[in-house]
Formats: sequence, C-alpha cells, structure tokens
Amino acid sequence: MVWAPVSVSRYRRAVSLVARLARFADSASLGEMRVGASIDDVARFHGEYFDGPTLRRKQWPRLFGFGDVELYVCRCRRVNMICIQTWRDETELPYEERAGCETFPGQPTYDEVTEALDAAGVGWCPYPSLTLPGQTAIIADVTAVSFVFVLEDGDPPLLNAVGAPGDFHECPKGPQHHPTRR
Repeated sequence: MVWAPVSVSRYRRAVSLVARLARFADSASLGEMRVGASIDDVARFHGEYFDGPTLRRKQWPRLFGFGDVELYVCRCRRVNMICIQTWRDETELPYEERAGCETFPGQPTYDEVTEALDAAGVGWCPYPSLTLPGQTAIIADVTAVSFVFVLEDGDPPLLNAVGAPGDFHECPKGPQHHPTRR
C-alpha cells in the first residue's frame, strides 16, 4: 500500500459541525468573529456579508451575517453578540482561515454536541435560564457559549442555535457609520 499525504483542505472538510461548534464553545470565536471585534476587520478577513434588519427602525444595532452566523453589531461597529443558526438541514459556517463558507449537515443532536464538547475538553453544564417548555439548553463553563435544543415528542433533542453572550457596552456618542462593504 502506498501512503499519500492528505491535503490540508481535504482534512479540514472532514471536521464535523459539532467539532467546529466545540472549538467555538472553547474560544467564543470563529476566525476573526468574536465579541468586541470590529465588523470592518471581520469583513476584511471573512469577505462579503449580508446586511440584515435593524431593531425598532433605528440604524443601529444592526444584524450582519456570514452563512448561518449572525453578528449583532452596535453603533460603534463592534460585534456585541454572536448567534449561529443550526436548525436548518444544512449549516454554513465561515472558514476560520480565509473568506467564504463551508456547509455541514445541520441539526446535530444533544448527544452529538455533548460528546464533541467532552472530546474537546470543554466543560459544560445545564443552562436553566434557557431551559423552557419545548427546549433545553447547556452552557460552556469558561466562555458562557450557550447551546439551545428543541424538544419534540419521540425525537432526540436537536440543536437549534448556539450563541456567545454579548458585552453590553455603552457606545460613545457621535455619528452612526455604516461598515465598509467589500
């Protein structure tokens, strides 16, 4: 048998959604996306984003997105919350090392997520504040990244969303700028 080297890109494609989410739970970042980062710096690194709606007809805060990752951005153009939507059949996450997104099968189960967190050495516990009728939640010990699962009769709990908590800072007074689009 002849051993051929495996290309880096082929290896990275083999990384599962739950492994990427476990890394997110460990660091609270995806590439340059992290709470406190400048949306301009994120866009320079990760490329084109979608510009979502504002709240209450105000220009800020704004929702920006890269694949299924939503960034809530304040008036001073800092990311103040991150949410990853995982409820679809496929989940798109930005590459960590370059622009663009990769697609994974979506809707991992509670057991798949907790096994990935355990394998990555990420401590976690139940999150009673987000455990409501029809859903359950867990939270990463160090980063407070939360995982919310939908409960449906007879089915295993399915991951609906993952989020990094906001920093809830006060933006300085002044003009409201729109981030530079690429």
